Amino acid sequence: MANIANRSPWLVSCPGQESKRIRLKSKAQAYLDSLQQPKARMVQLEESFEVQIKLKDRLGNVVQESGTFDSRAKAEAWAKSEEQRILAFKKANGKFDTAFETMTLEEGLLTLMEEHYKGKASYEENGYRVPHIVSWFGKKKLLKDVTLRDMRDYRKYLTDEGYSASSIRNYFTVITVLYKHAKSEWLFDIPNPTDGVKLEKPDNAITRYWTSGDNEKERLFESINRISPWLLPIVELSLEISFRKGELVPKTLLEKHQDNGLMWAGVDFENETIRLFKEKNDHTKKNTDVKGRIVPMTKRVKEVLLAVYEAHPTKTGRVFETSGNSVGQAFKNCCDKATPPIKKLTFHSLRKIASYDLSKKLSNPMLLSRVTGHKTIQVLNDRYYEVNVEDLRDMLQELDTDNTRLKGILVLIKLMGHEKASEFIHFVRTADIQNPTNMIAELKKLSEVNEKLNALPVPVAKK
Repeated sequence: MANIANRSPWLVSCPGQESKRIRLKSKAQAYLDSLQQPKARMVQLEESFEVQIKLKDRLGNVVQESGTFDSRAKAEAWAKSEEQRILAFKKANGKFDTAFETMTLEEGLLTLMEEHYKGKASYEENGYRVPHIVSWFGKKKLLKDVTLRDMRDYRKYLTDEGYSASSIRNYFTVITVLYKHAKSEWLFDIPNPTDGVKLEKPDNAITRYWTSGDNEKERLFESINRISPWLLPIVELSLEISFRKGELVPKTLLEKHQDNGLMWAGVDFENETIRLFKEKNDHTKKNTDVKGRIVPMTKRVKEVLLAVYEAHPTKTGRVFETSGNSVGQAFKNCCDKATPPIKKLTFHSLRKIASYDLSKKLSNPMLLSRVTGHKTIQVLNDRYYEVNVEDLRDMLQELDTDNTRLKGILVLIKLMGHEKASEFIHFVRTADIQNPTNMIAELKKLSEVNEKLNALPVPVAKK
């Protein structure tokens, strides 16, 4: 039988004085005696009842349960249902399920990390979330005792602390997976306390691009050069090839991350390619697939890497001897101290901006995803590719016009930008087009023309 004890405080009352609540009976009695009033009384309230259940099976397994309720009726009802549940399991299985009855939330989470998450890309990040979850719920919180109210309170705590909708969902995902794993793998007959908790949806709509009219990109670069010049090549590479932060630098400089980030061994200046030995989606690839990816160098990427290479003391190992945490903090600092400050721009925003810029050069989404490393074209389309209104207007004008010259100019602007397109049109107007030898010679003089043009044979002019 369960033991039910009244743990409510004592109320001491005396005519002419305010009643006083006292937690311990001995102190209440001492206070009553000190009043020296025959009409003074003390009585225990009925607002907190503690239930203790202790059962033992024939194998010596002991199951202990406890709970506190605000009325004796609730305490008796819970004690009866719990005893019936425990004894029903014993009748069906011949013994108690001590793992289910005694496993704490912390033990469950740690076991989940090894059985479910180990080897996956999210293993390390979730490893940081587990201690956070445990610190809020407490080390003694049993897995089976987590309730819907607990989860709602946890949601409120994360929201009040300023966590984003995406971060809150990440914490809840770990807990949800835990209870699903407990039911399917450990055969625990346990409800999922996250069911019924409404979570705010993250706003993944991609509307972030360089703001027009205020030179946002130039202000960012000026701030970086002034505050953290070492950050500039990392930012430029991300803007050129849509690199993830973790593909350029490791999350931390700890030994376990020593093989992460961009490595000089993967930089091939001769063939103008970059080999990333690891990428975010490697865990989804087949065993026969090559891990990481190879991306081409643009002219600017090569210039940036050559400058970094010349200044690198060993020219081996990692290209950038810094961590993702340092990069993220430095980038935020440069945005905050820009003139004026730059709002709502994160390092990951650079990847989104770069993906859109690359889409103008690589209209084939399959080729674009090969460069950016997105898992699927759907992800690329839904989360990183949004055509702005100005570009849509230019595209429609390009398609609608019957003027061949205008269509040509619009195509040049689309591919080269206004400034370079204007420079090229000026060159064509002034060049001696009738003489191809002179034309190619003039093109070679233009600093913006690809260096590979020098390898083209110069045709002999027809007489």
